[in-house]
Amino acid sequence: MIYNSAYRADSSLLLNEWFQRMWIIQEVAVSPDANITYGSWDIPWTDFARAVPYAADLGVTFSWNSPKRHEQVSEIEAARVAVNEQKAQTPLGLLLLHRTHIASDPRDKFYALCGLSSDSGPDGLNIEPDYTLSNRDVYTKVAVAMLKNCSKLDVLSVPKVPGKSEVSNLPSWVPDWSVSDFSRSFRYPNVSGGYPLQHQATPGYLRPDITIDDTSNSIAISGHLVDRIAAVGELYNPSTDEDISWLQMTFWCMPSQQKVFNNWENIASARSKISYANGEDIIDAYWKTLALGQIGSTPESLTAAKEEYLLWERYFREFMRYLPLTYIVWVFPLLSLFLYIFLGISHLLSGTPSDKVINFRYRIMFLTQRRICKTEKGYIGVVPRMAQKGDFVGLFKGGAVPLLLRTEGSNWQLVGDAYIHGIMNGEAFIEEICKYITIV
Repeated sequence: MIYNSAYRADSSLLLNEWFQRMWIIQEVAVSPDANITYGSWDIPWTDFARAVPYAADLGVTFSWNSPKRHEQVSEIEAARVAVNEQKAQTPLGLLLLHRTHIASDPRDKFYALCGLSSDSGPDGLNIEPDYTLSNRDVYTKVAVAMLKNCSKLDVLSVPKVPGKSEVSNLPSWVPDWSVSDFSRSFRYPNVSGGYPLQHQATPGYLRPDITIDDTSNSIAISGHLVDRIAAVGELYNPSTDEDISWLQMTFWCMPSQQKVFNNWENIASARSKISYANGEDIIDAYWKTLALGQIGSTPESLTAAKEEYLLWERYFREFMRYLPLTYIVWVFPLLSLFLYIFLGISHLLSGTPSDKVINFRYRIMFLTQRRICKTEKGYIGVVPRMAQKGDFVGLFKGGAVPLLLRTEGSNWQLVGDAYIHGIMNGEAFIEEICKYITIV
């Protein structure tokens, strides 16, 4: 079926750069009756937006396209639905949701979304498009406005992306929207506007306590350090920065993923018999860390989440753990496809519900472009790709998640946000010892 000309045509259309352009989001979102015209083909946008996820569910277009292209169509449709239903869309939520879209002018990564935001006008961030400002000034102005007007420090959770930036000399606390990869903030909103990851590492009633120095482009935020990184694992990179198809990921990326998980288990001592820092079994702490605490709040939800992990472990990890993965990664990527076909057949014969097997893979999607870590106090967590041994874990007023800091002389550099299992619900925060920490 994947060779059917209609499916190939659909995949060819999705490869068009039109879907990646930043200004297209607003054009589709505010149009009362958007149509797509491609050669002699004409179709209402709403029909197309429904057809893309349907084709993805069939597993057809994923064979030829990167999942990133499907996500971008879903993101554009989410913006259209939000406008149509008059749902509030915050500037940061829009920036995070549409970060992978491209613009020839880096300033348009923000300006192109202003018309969709519910609070970028005079009563909110109060930022009007101004092309006399430099890229650096625009991004800094946006970050300052968010810190001053938002009740959380979510703007400090935007992942940093190594590589070619179009904006030079940005402070470490200012997100660089000119570049993107597949990593997601732990404060990333879903298309319906909620937060998939529900954490409250500091009390929810505390607002950010922050001062901003416009002269030095530094910020001082109130909080305290709680731990230090003792070891970091390999980078989990289930896809690449290029547009590759699902089939290519199967051939080339899956063996690498298994190699990373082997490394992570060693870093976390997940197969040992030791107890975790909070007293639970280390293997339970490990799988909950992979799931970033997405285990629900009831005994029933915890049991269901653990069952999903055990099934994922059985069908995607158990056999591969004992293979010479370094050899497979470089010499026999095709072998991994046969292995997964074999495991899939075994799964079908076992009668295990497929949704339980794949649910855990959805739980770990936020691990993309991140590393596992172990701290000096024995905690394990998930940290940004740029994290290093010696980085500090900090908790700050108004911060839903911990932040990673690195010393820079007498000041600090922001590395990014983190999940540290065992301190995500206020267990380590002590308001009485908070002090201002300056980040440059």
